[in-house]
Amino acid sequence: MFSQHIYNFLLKTPYNNNWDKILYHSVSQFRQLSKRIYDPLIDYKIGNNVMLMPFSHNLGIYQKFYPQYAVNVGRIAAYTEEKNKDLTIIDIGANVGDTVFILRSKIESPILAIEGDEYFYSVLQKNIKQLKNVSTVKSLIGDQSKEIKATLAGHSGTAGLEISQQSKGVLKIQCLTDILEKNQEFQRSKLMKIDTDGFDGKIIRGAIDWIRKIKPVIFFEYDPFSLNKNSDDGLSLFNTLASAGYKSFLVYNNFGEYMYAIDKKELVIETHQYFSGRQGRMYCDLCAFSDDDIDLFEKIRRKETEYSLKIRGGDKIADQ
Repeated sequence: MFSQHIYNFLLKTPYNNNWDKILYHSVSQFRQLSKRIYDPLIDYKIGNNVMLMPFSHNLGIYQKFYPQYAVNVGRIAAYTEEKNKDLTIIDIGANVGDTVFILRSKIESPILAIEGDEYFYSVLQKNIKQLKNVSTVKSLIGDQSKEIKATLAGHSGTAGLEISQQSKGVLKIQCLTDILEKNQEFQRSKLMKIDTDGFDGKIIRGAIDWIRKIKPVIFFEYDPFSLNKNSDDGLSLFNTLASAGYKSFLVYNNFGEYMYAIDKKELVIETHQYFSGRQGRMYCDLCAFSDDDIDLFEKIRRKETEYSLKIRGGDKIADQ
């Protein structure tokens, strides 16, 4: 209960003047120290539902300062459902279920939530009890099914896979197609979200034959720094996607704000260059569309432009 009060205080405390900032940072420092000793589950409301998450989880803090953080996938799902009435969704890197709750605040489509971290998965299991049409799988996803020497390192609500031949731990990884063989109802999912701290490229490459066949909208994190840490150059991923008919992308910064659309190879390269050398402090989320969904790409592009202008109080762009 004490931890809940501390978290709520941080969420509600204004951050307008020097006194507000001093008070906020003092309590924040206390939280940083206390969560190392005691990290209980607390409540956090998303939409009309309240989910559990660790006291150390930073989702609420991020959304306090960046209200658009992580919620863009909900809008994308709603637009995708308008085109695909029998929509099913795959959520890779489901964490404690925050994306599931964001999706469920917008749509009722069935969701397959995949999470590899033991602790986050246990919290995810608790959270989905209040939701309908959510299936879960505990697994790490990669480019092929195999065992690797690696450890899972958790930090402030995320869990990153650290591969090392010196690691004493051995972890089992599966490719997405093996998961879908056992979850047939999601074989034709038209929306896939991936957030795996640098394994996004490997997951896409490992599932590229399935992607080429089904052509889902793919929402994934693109961070050259994290990709490089996992021996992935990142840029070649766009060639892999292009081979499957994906040449159109929407770009969001890591605060969840819509930036611009890409439909030319030159813009792909410039986007990669812009986010390179940032040491993981700045990255983007990309939403990829196949040639079969150009109409959906154009619709969401227009809607997201209008939405971003509205929330920033910008001027409406006149039709050309």
